Amino acid sequence: ASSFQVLDGKYSKDFMDVFYAGKKLSGASASSFKVLGDDYAKDFMDVFYAGKKISGASASSFQILGNGYAKDLWDTYYQ
Repeated sequence: ASSFQVLDGKYSKDFMDVFYAGKKLSGASASSFKVLGDDYAKDFMDVFYAGKKISGASASSFQILGNGYAKDLWDTYYQ
């Protein structure tokens, strides 16, 4: 409980785990997790939207464009 912190929107984390709307995000790394905005977030390996992993998205090149849009090196995403 002492390490629990509310991040942005519905994301939160503690020392070990990351949560979205109170539900644990399986496989998310708490140490590298950051909220990007527009309900997008990422850790060192994966990208998430509204608490769900975006399969195939590149965390290292992922950028928010605004209005629900985002992109990585290969694709553009909408919500």
